[in-house]
Parts: sequence; structure tokens; C-alpha cells
Amino acid sequence: MDTIRSIFPELVIDNISFAGSGNESDAYYINNDLVFKFPKNKEASRKLVNELAVLDKLDSKLPFSVPRVLYRTDMSSLSENSFAGYSRISGTPITPDYYLRLSAYEQDRLAADTASFLLALHSQSSFDLKGNNILGQIQEDCTLVKKVTLPKIKGRDKELLKSLLYIEPPPLSKEKALIHGDFSSSHIFFDNKKNQVSAIIDFADACFDYRYWDFMYLLEDSDEELGHEFRLNVMRRYGLDQDEIRTALSLAEYNESIWPAQQIALAIRERDNELLTETLRCIGIEKSISI
Repeated sequence: MDTIRSIFPELVIDNISFAGSGNESDAYYINNDLVFKFPKNKEASRKLVNELAVLDKLDSKLPFSVPRVLYRTDMSSLSENSFAGYSRISGTPITPDYYLRLSAYEQDRLAADTASFLLALHSQSSFDLKGNNILGQIQEDCTLVKKVTLPKIKGRDKELLKSLLYIEPPPLSKEKALIHGDFSSSHIFFDNKKNQVSAIIDFADACFDYRYWDFMYLLEDSDEELGHEFRLNVMRRYGLDQDEIRTALSLAEYNESIWPAQQIALAIRERDNELLTETLRCIGIEKSISI
């Protein structure tokens, strides 16, 4: 609170509460109508700068609300002291339990609104963002794991890890577009009174890349997403044909398969031995390795 007051003395703070914490940032509610995001490291600060640039240009260009940036510090140094304050979004974040409580009409409306948002986002062109080559980043992650971790294991374990590192992605031939980059159901807010999506949040990973990436998390078979019928409904309403749906499904399968390699690379960069050990165990490697 003292940090916010020192930089924004004009902001009268009546109350503050913890909103949540992720891998990259901590968030706090201020006066119940603002959200302040504090990045934990330089990479998170870089993503915050990216998000602010995107939100500034997206304001009023989409069919649903996005957070409005009301306060920001000097981002030029990309330090962990950089932070920003947003308008707090109204509505309820979508979870599987919440989704199952919606009526059939509301579930269908949610799919239609989700497709409408993606179509509008992917049509935006007036952005000066560097193309964030997601496949290129994945290949960098795999190269790092090959260099640092692979030489430390032998036999069956080595072959098991190699089988992950050499997985080939599906061919992607469509033109690139402005994508959300981390489009999961938890970033969709729903207004129960109006029976429609009220807002979309978290644009830190927004970039120009293949539009299929924005269907990736919706297509995951995880406890956090909304199921097969919902995702097919979204893709059909978006206008994907059967070949494109198969491509999106293949990309989701590829991403799920390559995810352990990305986690190992993250552990290497963060020098996180606990994350490394946990990820290796997830793929059946019990050997304890230090970074």
C-alpha cells in the first residue's frame, strides 16, 4: 500500500485486499473497484508492458469489455518495481462448476460470445507488436533442455525425455493474427443478469501468431476447461471448417505433449530444482537432478 501511495499520492486508498497470486504476478484489490498487478520478475514486467500496450489500443474495439489501465509506473527499466492499476471487471470468471450451473441457453450464448470475441480480436490490425513465435519459443525450450538436462540422465530415462524433445508440431498454414495468447475459460467473465459474456482479461501474452493458439486451452482435456461440446460449439460458431478443427485439435495435442519440456526449461531458467524434479516425475523419471 505504501508503494502505491508514494507513486500515486492522488489515489485515496480506503481498503486493500489480496486478489491472488500466479507464477508471474501478485494482484490486489484497491477500494473494491481497482486491481493492481505487481510482476515478480523481469520477464513478468516485460509481459506487463506488452499487456498495457495491447489494452490501450483494444479499448472499445471489441464486443466485450477489457480492463482499462488507469495507473501505471515507468516501465522503461522493466524492474520488479513496475506495476499497474486497472479497473476491476464485473461478472463471474467461468469455471467448470459455474458452467454446469448455466442453462442450455446460457451455455450456448457463452459459446457464441466466445467465438464473437475471438473473431473481433483476430481481425485487429493496427498494432505494432513483435510477432511472438510460440513454436520458436518451444524449440528454444527444447534446445535448452537438450543442453542442460539430457546429458545428466542415461538409459531408459534419457530415451523417455528425448521422445518428448523431438515431437514435431502439426503444419500451420493460416495467416497470423492478433491473438490473446493465454485464452482459457478462467479469463472469460460472465454476466448472469444479462446472460452474456461481460469481459475478457489477462492479455499479457497477446501477440501476432497463428489464430489456432487461441483455441488451445479451450481444447485441453483438463479439469479447468469446459468440455468437448463447448469447444466444438465455439469453433463452429467461429467458422472453422472440419480441416481447421482437426488442425486446432492436433495443435492442442502437440502442446499437451510438449508441456513437460517447457516446464523443465522454466525450471532451468528459474533454477528451480523442485519444479524440475516434480516435472520429471510426471513423465516417469524418478532420478533426482540438480540444475
